Parts: sequence; structure tokens; C-alpha cells
Amino acid sequence: MSQKGQLKLDKFFKVKNNNVFNMKGAKKKKLNLSLSKKQMESPKLSQKDLNIPEVVDLTSDDENQGAVELNSSATSNTSNTTVEYNVEKNSPPGPSKFLSPKSKKKFYSPNKKRTVPIRSPIKAKRNLNPSLGSGDVKDEEFIEITKGLDDNTIFLMKIIFELLNDRNLRCLMNDKSLNLFEKITEATPPGKRIVCRLYWQVEQWCKWKKIKDNACKNKTNIDDPTVRVALNYLIKHGFITVAQFNGQKHELEFDELVKIMYAEELLEICSGLKIKAKTKEVAIQSLRDFMCKKTNITNYFQGSKSNNETRLMKILGAKAGTCYKLASQAREALNELHILMYLGMDYSIIRDGKLELTLLNEKSKRETYPIDSALVDNASVIFKNRQEFERYIYAHSIHEEFLAKTNLTERCRLIETVFNIFKGIPKEEVISYTTLPVWLRRFTPPHIYVRILEEGIIDLKKNKSNGSLVNDILAALIGQDIFRQHKKAKWIAERALILDKLLGKPDQAAQVLIEGFKSELATEAEQLLYPRALRLANRITNAIDEKSALLLKVHAQTCATWEKEIAARHIYKVPMDNYSKGKIRFVEFINGTKTFLNAEEYCIYDYVHVDSTYTHGGHWEGKIVTTLFFLLFWDIIYAPLRGVRGLFLSRYQSQPLDLFTDSFYANRQPMIENRLKEIEESTEADMLVRMQDTWLSRPETDVSRGIHRDIGWDGISAVASCLGPNRVAVLCRRLATKYHYAHSGFPDLTLWNVLTKQIVFVEVKTDSDKPSVKQKQWMHYLKDNKINVEFCYIGVHTKRTQSRNCGEIEYFDDSD
Repeated sequence: MSQKGQLKLDKFFKVKNNNVFNMKGAKKKKLNLSLSKKQMESPKLSQKDLNIPEVVDLTSDDENQGAVELNSSATSNTSNTTVEYNVEKNSPPGPSKFLSPKSKKKFYSPNKKRTVPIRSPIKAKRNLNPSLGSGDVKDEEFIEITKGLDDNTIFLMKIIFELLNDRNLRCLMNDKSLNLFEKITEATPPGKRIVCRLYWQVEQWCKWKKIKDNACKNKTNIDDPTVRVALNYLIKHGFITVAQFNGQKHELEFDELVKIMYAEELLEICSGLKIKAKTKEVAIQSLRDFMCKKTNITNYFQGSKSNNETRLMKILGAKAGTCYKLASQAREALNELHILMYLGMDYSIIRDGKLELTLLNEKSKRETYPIDSALVDNASVIFKNRQEFERYIYAHSIHEEFLAKTNLTERCRLIETVFNIFKGIPKEEVISYTTLPVWLRRFTPPHIYVRILEEGIIDLKKNKSNGSLVNDILAALIGQDIFRQHKKAKWIAERALILDKLLGKPDQAAQVLIEGFKSELATEAEQLLYPRALRLANRITNAIDEKSALLLKVHAQTCATWEKEIAARHIYKVPMDNYSKGKIRFVEFINGTKTFLNAEEYCIYDYVHVDSTYTHGGHWEGKIVTTLFFLLFWDIIYAPLRGVRGLFLSRYQSQPLDLFTDSFYANRQPMIENRLKEIEESTEADMLVRMQDTWLSRPETDVSRGIHRDIGWDGISAVASCLGPNRVAVLCRRLATKYHYAHSGFPDLTLWNVLTKQIVFVEVKTDSDKPSVKQKQWMHYLKDNKINVEFCYIGVHTKRTQSRNCGEIEYFDDSD
């Protein structure tokens, strides 16, 4: 039996350069599938037949040059056939869009906030290694207090133990919390597990069964007396609050009781009361309605004291029995403990209750962190006493409350309250925060208040009556020169917009911009004001005074031609109807197949397969330059710096805390300049070796914002080779000196030719899209340093764009 067919490999395999790669990246010439005779005779194979995540179509189209040949040999004695799919060597390459295959083995990454495939899974040990690395008696103490505990409870006991044995950290907690932590170390293993589980579970009352389940390790059975002894210890020392049933009424209210009831229990109660219900939600509502009825037949026999409410609450109370809950004091102490001991890591992981999962992923090597434990400081480099930490905790709690609120009116009211708090901070307290380095000021109350106010402006602007309040907030933010100064240019531009649009004061808006130009803003930050200044200066209706307009034009006139000075390509293409208002897509027939491409994907297809100037392309934006930078500067980025404290407060950070500040370059200037000189003077081979050493030495599971492994080593090395050492050094210099500003805004596409070593960076714009100031700054930086860069305008109104951008495409010499 012989048969030919066409297989859409790109749905679950990577096809590149006429080769097939499996999910792990290994090169394959053949794909073996086991099919029955009946399936072989079918013109279409389903997802279930092939046991793969996508549907595969087999047709009898042999004439297609990109077809895949199917060969099989089956006899009447065999029920299944092994099918080999061989990619023809002369098949043309498809579009430069290679979809990643789906993997069966996956895990949830709290850092990436999504499910990711396991690359190199390593089996985890049964328990966390209890050693703290000091080799002294304290290690033995820790081993003793964690004996018989599961991993999650050990994580909690570890930070408690570290706190209790660090004098500088102890002084940041109050005496009641310290007493609680000391008592929990003396509790039995079931008691420790109960506290740990109640803290991470949804905050609510628990029945005895839930408490017992929490006390058991790995679903092992523990007798009731042992659990009760552990529970009584926790109750005695203030870890657990108790709510009881006195035979007539429970201490909990109706809503709290039905919340802790299982569906079966509620349905049983409904059945006893002759109430029809099939789900827990229906049962709760039916019982609520039943309770609201004031009269009952029992009134005739027991008098007015008996009604539906008392009857139902008695039934619910008896069913619930004694209930338990983590005491508010214990929860507050544990909240402060986790903030203190994990300061520096992404707090959203703790907020979302994913910390335990993060720690387990790190222990099993599913995710690793680049921070060396020996370099980690702790919160004592920021907070010197309990009072300072309390102020931070208070500000932190307000921020969490702000994030939790969804009602616009409540959010605006809270923003106004925060503004009053911010204005009321004593001057001497604000001055005291200037003693902290810039990267540690994020852990101060004023910094948190500034963040809330900055985020809250979006809410306040939704109501025009808040215009004056927004103006006052922005004036206060601009007036201070300590916190979040990298946002000052944005605040100035925003205040000018508020004065102009919401308050109808264009002349005052112009003065705000003029004052911004006079302030000592960095050149690139000042350029963020140019578009707003140019609009005001050129306005005809409701124009500003001539003197202000002239001053604004003197500063901002140069930005009018920025876009025209960059070379451009124009592609006339009608997009699909966009009813969902999502990303614009285009239709193209590739190898006879109708394919839907977004703007960037279509441009890659046009550059590679229509124009044929380039052989490869990727939609990577800034990923490519940050990866080049991190590969060449990894040891410097994560280096220990003499005399510099607080760069690493947690080993669960993905980068040093000063990376997004001006201090990053200042702290490492000699090392950075030496490395840039080494790169410039190196050969292409030496540069690639240095990059590959970092690529191979760091595990693929590293949690780092810098190295993006989805690009692949082939893509990274090809781009670096086309650029050459000098131009790679040029890119790295801008990131090394101002990473906080330059890490965003890089052009969308990277296209290169492996034969001619031509390379170009392309910013894609559709008809309704305009480049930002940051994007134009990056493009001019590339152009000024002889790196090919251009716009690619795609749509149906490219002539309109042509009139504003008619530059000839200019290619520079690619040799170093």
C-alpha cells in the first residue's frame, strides 16, 4: 500500500531551512506515526487519531511543491501501520513565522504568570535541604524544629528561624509577633502545618475536618487526639480563634456558616426542610429565603419564640460544630514577616498566593535565579527601627487597598486621602530618606504614595471636575526631587495636557513646558516634552501668546522632522475587517494556503520572500538587544560591588535593584567601560565565544529579564555576527549607560542575510499608528551609528505617509 499526502507540519513542528525540528529542538528527517488501515484510507486525520494537539489535514495534492511524502507498507496481517513523513529537499521555505510546538509536560510559573513547558526537569528531593550553610549549632536547631515537616511548612519555618536569629531584623518586629514566632517553633509538626496552611488558604472559618486535613502531611492519617493537642496549643498561644455552638445558636452568622458548609451538607439540610435544590448556590439562596419568612407552623406549638430563622440557625450551628480560624494577630504578624523576609522580589507573587509555588519551582530546578545567596542583604539596610518599618507597612497596606478597589468613586476618594497624607509627611522625615541610595527609596512610604498618585491620575481624569485636583497632584510630584525622578518629564507633559484640555488654560500649560525645559532634565527626557510643546506652539484656535509659542518652537522644532529623516518602505495592503478592535491582520496565500498575518508578520514575509534582500527575520523588539547586552555583561550586572549595599535583598530577584536607575552605570562605570573596549577590540569569533559561554553556563530555567531564550542561539549569534563587534558595542553602550530608559522603544523587526551579512532594524507602523518619541530616539541613535534602520508603513493610506516621509533607503557598509 502506498499513499501520498500533504501535512501541515508548522502546527506542531518547527520547519526551518527545509529541516524538521521536534519539540525539544532536535533535528528530524522523519516523523513516525502509528495508524490503522482504516485511518490510512481516510482523506482526513483527526486530532484524536494522531494524538497531537492540532488537527492535521491529509489531501491528495501531490503537485504542491511543499508537500510531504507519506510512505507506508501494510499487510493484511497487521492492524496498525508506521507512517513516515519525509520533507522533500526541494521544498521552498515557508513564511518566517515558526510557531512553537505544544508540550505535554508543563508547569505554572508565577513569575511569568502563565503555564510554561518544562525544558530540563530535575526530580526534586523529598524535602528542602534544611542546612543554612553556617555549619554551627543553629543548623542543628533548624533541623530539629523542621523534623517531620513538609516543604511548604519548612519554607515558613526557615524565614521565622532567620528572623529570630538576626538581631537587626528582630528589632523591626513588635514583641507580640516575636513571641508568636518563638511559640510556633516549639509547636508540634501538626500544629506548624495547621498555621502554615491556614495562612495560605482563603481566609475563612474552618470546620474540624478541614483542620485535621491541614494537620496531616502528604495525606497521611493522624489520630484525633494528636491533632487536638496541637490545636489546643495554638489556641492557647493566640494562633487560632474559635467559634462555638451552644446548643441553640452558633457564634457565626448565616453567611459565614453556609460558606464553610459542603454542598452535600446544605442539600441535606434543604431536604430535611422540604426545600428543592440541586446546587450549593441554589441551596444557599433557598435557605436565605426560608429564613426571611417570619411565620412557621411551629409558632402554633412553641409560641412566638420559634421562627424560621432560629430553627435554621440551630440546624446550621449543629451541623457546623466548633469552627476555627487563624487569629488576626497571627495573620498580621505573618504578613509583616513575608514582606520583611522577601523584600526585593516581585510582591505580586505573594499577593496572589503563589509564593509557595515559586519556592517549590525553584527547589525542583524548574526555575532558577541568577542571584548568588552570598550577595544578598536583608531589610535591615533600609529600616533601622520598628517605627520606620511600621510606616512602610502602613503605606504598603494602602497601596494594596488601592489595587483591590474596583469602584471608581472609592478609588478617587482614596487617592485624595493619599494626597493629603503625602503633603503631611514631615520635611525632616523626607530628608532622612535622601540618605538611602536611589534604588532603595522604592521601599519608603513617600515612594509608595507617589506611585499611587501617579496611577490614580488615570482614574481622576475620567471626571472633568477633578481637573484642579489632578493639576495640584502633578504640581506636587514635579516639585519634589527625590522619588521616581525618571517620571518627571512625563508628569510635566501630563500637567500641560490637564491645564490645556481639562482646565482650559493653554498659556499656563505653555509655561509649565517652558519651566520643564529650563529644569535640568536629561536630553532624552526633555525630548519627551517636544510633541506637546509643538502642538501648543502651532495651534491656531485658542492659540497661546506669541512669546511663549516662540520659546516652545526654539526647543521643539527639531522633532518635526525626526520621522522624515529615517528611511522608509511602504507596503500597500488592505487589512481584514477588524470588528473586535484588536490587532490589524492581513490575509496572504503562502504556498497555496490562506494565512492570516499581523502587520509585523506580513512585513517579515515581504522582506524575506517578496523582496528577498534578507533571508531571516524576527519580531523581537527590544528582546534582541537586551539579550546581547546580558550575554556580554552578565558577570558585571550581577557582580558584587565593594561598598555598595542593598542591590540584592532577596535571592528571588531577577536583576539587581539598581538596574532601572542611573546608578547602575555609576556603580559599575570602570567595569562597563573596560568591557565595551574589549568588545570593540575583539574579533567576531571572540565576541561570539564570550556570548556563548554565558548562554551555556546559565541554566535555561533562569528567571531573568535579560536573556530571552525564545529567540534561540542561532538567531542571536547570526545577528551578532552581522552587526560585528563595533556595532554590538554601540548597542550595549546605550543600554549600559541608561538601561532604565533605553530598554524599551527598540524597533519591532530584526532582519538579516546570512550570506551578505546585511542587517536592518525595522519599525512597523499601520495607517492609524504613529511612532513614539522613544522609538524615534532609538532609530536616530542607530542611524547616527551607521546601523541600518527604517520604517515600514503598511496599509491602504501609505501615500499619506509618503508625503511626510520620502527619504531614500540608505544602506551603510556592514564591515567593521
